[in-house]
Amino acid sequence: MEYRDIIQGGMKLEEHMHALKLIKEEVLVLSSEKMELEALCKELSVKVQSLYRELEQIQSENKQIPAIREGLHDIQEEISRARMAYEHEKRAKVELLEGSQAIESDFINIKIEAQRLRTELEKRRSRVFKHHAFGSYYKKIEHGIASSNW
Repeated sequence: MEYRDIIQGGMKLEEHMHALKLIKEEVLVLSSEKMELEALCKELSVKVQSLYRELEQIQSENKQIPAIREGLHDIQEEISRARMAYEHEKRAKVELLEGSQAIESDFINIKIEAQRLRTELEKRRSRVFKHHAFGSYYKKIEHGIASSNW
């Protein structure tokens, strides 16, 4: 009976050892999973820290948005003023060009008129010169006076 109790006790121990062996294998698997999860947790922790840094950077950049918008608004106003000035200068240039063309046209007309007047003056001078310079001589010849003086 004692042997039987010992054998049954040994069998129970063997069953317990077999059960413990399964539990040990399960503990090893769980321990391995725990290590993987801890590594994954560290990796995720690093990613979370990186995301927090990005979030802080984005928040910092977002704080600058109003100043950037204001600067953009100022630039848009400056561009608008520059466009208006450009259009004004463009219109002024057209007006100056038209004025210049009008002046040039007037100059050409005055030059033509002056040439016409010079020509007319030359014609009159040549007539006057003939009458005054040679006029008295020709008149004397016509009247017969010139032959008596010579």
